[in-house]
Amino acid sequence: MRMIEMRFIGPPTATVIKKEDKEAKLEAFIDDHIASKKQNDEAPGQAYLLIVRSHESPVVRALARIAKRTRHGEFTIKALVMMPGQDANTDWPAELASITSFRSVPDMRLLDAHEQLWLDSNTAWVGDCMRRDPSLRDAYECYASGCKTTAGFVGSAFEQLWNKGQDAKLQPVESCVPDQEIDAHLAGTQSDGRAAPNASTRH
Repeated sequence: MRMIEMRFIGPPTATVIKKEDKEAKLEAFIDDHIASKKQNDEAPGQAYLLIVRSHESPVVRALARIAKRTRHGEFTIKALVMMPGQDANTDWPAELASITSFRSVPDMRLLDAHEQLWLDSNTAWVGDCMRRDPSLRDAYECYASGCKTTAGFVGSAFEQLWNKGQDAKLQPVESCVPDQEIDAHLAGTQSDGRAAPNASTRH
């Protein structure tokens, strides 16, 4: 498989996010996006595009929390998981299983790429390199709101990989989300809508 570079053009505005704050900040960012859509009377059901290391990534846990407390049909997910299970079934939060279309890309070189979430043509998030477990370390993360360029690169990278992906079965599992811990962080966390910096699969 030809290596797909995922580069993002924009000012260097990445922010270091502490590992214990990641889920809360992502949840606030996605909540703000949903609220904005409602204010603009936009129809629900947007398909979010997700490139993720595994079902244990903070961005997956944040989405599971939101899905648990929002109405069914608020959003769907197309997910590419780079570290699926060893068998035909891949663990995925039960809260997300029914709204997720899932594929995997069996190419370990792509672990050099970054986790990404595309929310719409103006809104995207770029996380850490997928070789690093995001739940174990602080990392630079980029929250792009109102940035067509960044969202365009994220969406394009996803579609290229999605077309090369392989269908896989989901195995619903209970998501282990520390509610009290995350709620405490949410109380003091503001989402940050800034454009993403240059990023690529190379480190």
